[in-house]
Amino acid sequence: ASNSAWSSAILIGSSESPITNLLTGPDNTLLIFKEDGVWTYGTTGAVTNITPCFEYAPHPDNFKAATLWKGRVVASVGNDGLMQLVNRGTCKGSYTIQDISLRYALPEQTQYHNRIAALRADDQHIFALVDDCSNTKYYLMKGELMRDCTVAWHNVNTIDYTGSSKVEESVMFYEGLTASCRTHDRMWIGTHSNCDQSNPYYYALGSKDTLYGYTNCTGAFTTSKLTFGVPR
Repeated sequence: ASNSAWSSAILIGSSESPITNLLTGPDNTLLIFKEDGVWTYGTTGAVTNITPCFEYAPHPDNFKAATLWKGRVVASVGNDGLMQLVNRGTCKGSYTIQDISLRYALPEQTQYHNRIAALRADDQHIFALVDDCSNTKYYLMKGELMRDCTVAWHNVNTIDYTGSSKVEESVMFYEGLTASCRTHDRMWIGTHSNCDQSNPYYYALGSKDTLYGYTNCTGAFTTSKLTFGVPR
């Protein structure tokens, strides 16, 4: 049977600028990240460019990593940038842009001035996976929101790799695992290069800055497959 749940295509910005990410904002508006900016699509069908400053500075890697954290949107920018969109609260879909790049927070530690491969957050902290391709290392960074809305960063640990990194295949996700009547909060990190396929690592939230390698490769993740109503 046919399924008519999908609407017709909606043009978001210029058709020459590819979409790099999608995220539901803190006010439940859909955020569409493109090479030349971030757009909102509201329930009324209104399409709004909330970052017009990027129209004149497009980049193929803009916003490929993005997450929600403490009511704000945090997204990677270009080769080594990081920004946060803070909801103004005056009207739906209205944001203020702030630059929270690691090169400003840690100006003398240039190894962290590299591309953000992945972003994820828990209730308290934000985590960024930084790819230092010159030294074939990934750095897991943990950030804490300060009173002046800046972010204080420190390095949790380092993941070494060989060959060339495949940044597009890096991933992080948060898990709350209940065992023995206790909840064990973990941040999982997966990386990949053209010479090896590393086992995933996890960071136990609230513990010392230690990464644990997961070597039990008999497990599997189960995801849903969308098989209906999708235009072909």
